[in-house]
Formats: sequence, C-alpha cells, structure tokens
Amino acid sequence: MVLQPLFILCIGFALNDQYTIDVSWVLVFLFWPRMQRKVWNDFRILLLASVLLYVLPKFETWRYYYPIKTPEFLEYAGQLFGSFLQVRIDRFSSGPYHGFLTAIFRGDKSNISTETASTFRHLGMSHMLAVSGFHIGFWVLLMRPLFGWMRGYWSFRLGLFLQFSFLLVYSFTVGAGSSVVRAVWSFGLARYSSLRKDNIPSLHWPMVVALGHYFVDPTAPHSLSFQLSYAAVFAILIALKGSSLEHFTVDFSTARSTSKWLDRLLLPIQISLAAWSATLPIVQHHFGGASPYFLVGNLAAVPLLTVGIWMSVPFILLGDAMPNVAVLWANQIFDWVFFVIQELEKLVLKWG
Repeated sequence: MVLQPLFILCIGFALNDQYTIDVSWVLVFLFWPRMQRKVWNDFRILLLASVLLYVLPKFETWRYYYPIKTPEFLEYAGQLFGSFLQVRIDRFSSGPYHGFLTAIFRGDKSNISTETASTFRHLGMSHMLAVSGFHIGFWVLLMRPLFGWMRGYWSFRLGLFLQFSFLLVYSFTVGAGSSVVRAVWSFGLARYSSLRKDNIPSLHWPMVVALGHYFVDPTAPHSLSFQLSYAAVFAILIALKGSSLEHFTVDFSTARSTSKWLDRLLLPIQISLAAWSATLPIVQHHFGGASPYFLVGNLAAVPLLTVGIWMSVPFILLGDAMPNVAVLWANQIFDWVFFVIQELEKLVLKWG
C-alpha cells in the first residue's frame, strides 16, 4: 500500500526541523517487519522514499511562493453563519453559558474566564473548547432528521453533498483549524466510501486528509493543533481497529455497528485513554505535563457539558419564539452543571 509510506515520509519530513527526526527512524517505519514480505514492494517503497526526499524540499519552497488561497465565498459564507450563531447565542445565554457556547459554536474562547479555562485544563477536557470531531459529530447528528429519509441512489448523494457543504462552511466559521478540517473531510470521504460500499479501513481517511493538508500548506504539520489532532485520531482508530464502532469515530454512522451495550459504554474510556496516551509526548514537550484526571473529566464532566450543548439547540433554531422562562431555566441549569463540575475539580485536586 503506497498511502502509508507516502504519509510517513511527507509528514515526517515536515516535522524534521521541529523535532529533528532522524531519517533512519522514518525508514524503520517504512520497512517495519511483517510476514510474507515481497522484495518488489520494498523496492517500490525505497524508490518512493528516494524520490520524495529529493523532491519535497523543492516542493515546499515552490509552495511558499505559490500558495493556495481559500475561496473568498467560503470565508464569506462562514462569516455570515458565524454572525447568525452569535446573535442567537447572545440573545439567550449569559455568564459561563455564553462563554462556553461561543467557544463551542464559534471557536472563540475570548469569553472564557481564566477560572473556567483552569477547570477544563485540570479535568483534562480542554479538547471540548477546540472545535474538532466531537463538534462536527454534533452537527451531523443534528442534521440526521433532515437527511435521514434520503435513502435513494440520488437523494442520498444529494443529502451527503448538502451535509458536507454545510460542514465545510462551518469549518470557516470556526477558523478552519487543523482539527475541524480533518474531521469534516474525513467525514465526507468516509461517508461517500460507505455509500459506494467500499471496504476501506477507517484509518486511511485521516491519512488522506493529512496528506492533502500538507500538499496545500506544507507548514501545517508544524502547528500544535495539527499534531495533537492527528496523533489523537490515529491512536483512537488504532485502539478501535476491528471494533464495530471504529467507523463511528470518522463518519458518525451506526449503520454498521453491531456492538453490545458494554462496548458502547466503554467507548468513551477507550477514546480518552487512546487520545491521552498518544498526545502525552507532544503535550509534555510543549507544556511540561498533562492532567492525570482526564478520565474523571471525560467520563463525568463531558457528558454534563454535552447536555448543555444540546440544550441550546431549540434556542438556536427557534430564536425569539422560545419563551423567556425557557431562557431562564437553560441558564440556571447550566450554572448548576458548571457548579457541579467546579466541585468535581476541587475534589480531584484535593485527592491529588
């Protein structure tokens, strides 16, 4: 398979200057021992490596002088949708709820207080404030009633096109960071592949998107968000390999899921452990450590905050049609939720 060595070479080369990765280690990954090796396959990989190591420096220099620019209409559409969301959020939320929803839906964390940011960091759930697959999954599930009835040959394709178009616009609403770009394109490719009934492993989609991201912008792998996002998703997919829930983490589809209730119950633990373990070296390098209480935060606090996200849906969709008493209740419920989370933070820090 050419995709895997191509991915390793391109991303490894891009990270070489930042982490001084020795090319010999890259070759170790390329020629990782496996059963029934074929000389021709190894020769093709070696030839590919030689050509790429010669071409990539020239490509990065060429891309610097000839960058790919984002279509202006996508940025404009993203700004319009962002303004719409912000108006709705401003109307019905206040205090911590307002700051939380602005970060979740707009990717703007300027209204998050220092105390709130500290709580998220101590409980190992700062990923909730960085728009990624978790948030794209929210929009996909929210749109399911609109497109779920489209099961015909052409109607299904039309529904997928409309969903992907919306998510693409939304990615620009939140700044088109590496995490959200990875999630949107992985969803689109994986769902289309599922439509065609292709038997392609889910791990291939983030590799394809990462390569595309690199060829569009060779500096992207140097960003911390790129490294954390892809390290986490690769670890999750490797941990879930062979599971019936493997594809859910990419295209948010449960159609192929035959998992038992225990597997679904343990899914958040598997995801949290895999993501935390894979990103720990990067976090350790840049921040000097990571929260050891990530399981407490992801298993107890994240579900409560997820309720707060879904609680905002009627207000975003219906706007002023929602009664004032509902607005009051929503803010009070979130204040209570956040109070519980802060008490949880005090408890785990006391135990620590």
